[in-house]
Amino acid sequence: MATDFINAFRRLQTHERGRALQDLTAELSTYEWRALHAATSSRTFQFDVIGSLPVELVAQIFCLLDPATPYRLQSVSKRWRDTLRSLHVLKASLNQWYQGTVNLQDAEYALCKKKARDIHAFRTGKPSRIYKIIPKYDSDESLLPSNPIYDFKLVGSSLIWHHVFHRDVTPSRSACVLDLDTWHLRVLGGEAREQIMNVFASSEIVVLTTYANVCYVHELRGKQGCKKFRVPNRNYLKNVSCRGRTVACVAYVDHHTSVYIWEYDSQRGRTFEIRHESGNIFLDPR
Repeated sequence: MATDFINAFRRLQTHERGRALQDLTAELSTYEWRALHAATSSRTFQFDVIGSLPVELVAQIFCLLDPATPYRLQSVSKRWRDTLRSLHVLKASLNQWYQGTVNLQDAEYALCKKKARDIHAFRTGKPSRIYKIIPKYDSDESLLPSNPIYDFKLVGSSLIWHHVFHRDVTPSRSACVLDLDTWHLRVLGGEAREQIMNVFASSEIVVLTTYANVCYVHELRGKQGCKKFRVPNRNYLKNVSCRGRTVACVAYVDHHTSVYIWEYDSQRGRTFEIRHESGNIFLDPR
């Protein structure tokens, strides 16, 4: 009889099974209710989808989610951590985002985590870190910065800035370089803390021009020391450019243009002149 009842229940459709269970529970006695409760309490209805499925299927599931999700869920359990740290899962999620435009074949866990964090920050519009730069203000409560910071330069992943001369406030004696990859802040300056006129940068060096006609050159990354060179007068510091590890200073005078080229590695400089003659593109440089 019991076997016939079970077989009949199995043949019911899903919605019919639910209605049959409601009608059946209405017929149970108190003793039968207790027996049913004891039987259901001893069973668990949870299913560990991460721990039970093959890692290939887990990877397919997380391809549909935010690339940062596998990292957040690693704290659920040791089993989840072992599965979600699999590069197969992490790379599958990133490949879905990059659509094959980035080769992650040799990527390690740390690189995958960094890229997932960057993607999450981009998709949510939330920066991964914040660095607050506070300028100095006048004491008259006008809320106008007396030494403002607006000369920002972004070279690769390095953000460079310094305070600029304004009113009667003493110009800055240092410049700041913030590495956006490592979040390391460097403060650069001259040997005698000269007042900085301007800051220039290339992919390899940072150049500080000073009111003492001395230029201090720091490596953008790497060594903490600096090298320096001096120019004859301040006219050379009005037009400065740098590329790679080379600095060029240009001075315009009455009848010619003087160009000074300085190399960081050799610390040697050379000068050449361009005459202001008829037909010359430098006929009237001013």
